[in-house]
Amino acid sequence: MTRSRHGPEVVRSAPNPAPPAVLVAAVGIGVHAFNHVTIVVQDVWRLLATPDAATFNPGTVYHPISAVLYLWLAVTVHSGRNSGRVAITVLPAFQAVGRYFVFASYPEVEVRADLVTGWALSAVVLGLLWAPATTRGHFGKRFA
Repeated sequence: MTRSRHGPEVVRSAPNPAPPAVLVAAVGIGVHAFNHVTIVVQDVWRLLATPDAATFNPGTVYHPISAVLYLWLAVTVHSGRNSGRVAITVLPAFQAVGRYFVFASYPEVEVRADLVTGWALSAVVLGLLWAPATTRGHFGKRFA
């Protein structure tokens, strides 16, 4: 912190910017959030188009919650909070089980392509958050 020349108020110095790998990883996490939002929009669209065929399923609750969770994790990771990095590392392990059942239950190419690209995106994000030394340094900062 530095003192202003114009008075006793304290001026906070700008935080260190996130390394490019962290920025790309945060955007990747944001893409996961966006994908959950698109599924919610599709569900609402189906409900409006054919209300008699609409069903309640686990995804009805899971996708809106996941969209908010991923958005929060993207912000947390970008800010350098190690807890966010750990959470986004553990989360795909739990999701792998659910993605496996969705993969087995829905043979449509579009669904399977979404799942495979989601797995690939998660792998890239995890690599970016743990491999580069600049990334590890970003998460090694202490917060007051």
